[in-house]
Amino acid sequence: MDVTGPAKPTIKINYNDDTDTITLTFTTKEDCGGTIKAGLDRVVISYTGVNKEEIIEKKTFENANVNTTYKFNTQKLKKGCVYNFTVTVYDKLGNEIVAKTLDLDMVKVPGIYAGRNWEILRTEVTQSLYEEVMGNNPSYFKGENNPVESMTWYNVIEFCNKLSKLKGYEPAYSIIKGSTKRGEVNPKANGYRLPTEEEWKRYAKGGEKFKYAGSDNIDEVAWYKENSDGRTHPVGQKKKNGYGLYDMSGNVNELCYGFGTIASTMETAMGAFGGSYLDKYRIEGDSLSLKIEESSPRIGFRIIRNPDNDK
Repeated sequence: MDVTGPAKPTIKINYNDDTDTITLTFTTKEDCGGTIKAGLDRVVISYTGVNKEEIIEKKTFENANVNTTYKFNTQKLKKGCVYNFTVTVYDKLGNEIVAKTLDLDMVKVPGIYAGRNWEILRTEVTQSLYEEVMGNNPSYFKGENNPVESMTWYNVIEFCNKLSKLKGYEPAYSIIKGSTKRGEVNPKANGYRLPTEEEWKRYAKGGEKFKYAGSDNIDEVAWYKENSDGRTHPVGQKKKNGYGLYDMSGNVNELCYGFGTIASTMETAMGAFGGSYLDKYRIEGDSLSLKIEESSPRIGFRIIRNPDNDK
């Protein structure tokens, strides 16, 4: 087979919890450049656990082809763990084309409005995800599975827009650099954005009535000043809340956009909620505020989107 066109594949992975299988589809990406002139030979898929117990598995599919779906059993994957997938495509000359998947663990949660659902990232945005999208890592405490921090407000909304474009969604933000405003959000867009304060607090509670996100015992759910050793930790290591979300209490304060549902333009100050490795905030505790040009190792973020806006 002679395949011409872009050489780097785009990978889409769907996990079926009932059958313990992963369906993988890959196709050439239009904006990567380069060609595959010798024809494809095989696909090698490996996945690595990033939580407490690390599992590394590898599967090879012969006679590779683009626009093809592959399935393989994943019974060794532990429920509640996070995995990084790497896909290597070989052509018939033995050349490697490596494509690390940009797969997000989004959780469906009830929306503010009745009958509408949202998707929110199960963990805080990690440094590996941020760097894959933005090409840099501003974090003070380095660790690919630690939450990204020390970024500015404009860094965050630029990340959201870039990620939206990579995933084929309409960007949620209008960015006016140099403005004293936070930017505008399009409520009809299906791209990624920050949650509002009201949304964040609802999802932090997780449909439960605990003092902290997932428990009345802060040590079960949070990295905070008495157990963090004064630094951030890899995401997803503590107990999740009722919606399946990790680290809604502790690790890093999480940026929010505006108040109420979806605001349009906001002033120079912004709020972050949930407490950090240096705090002991409750869900309804005080927020940390800073200006849009400021950054802090105590502040990270989590993303949300509205799939009801998918066209």
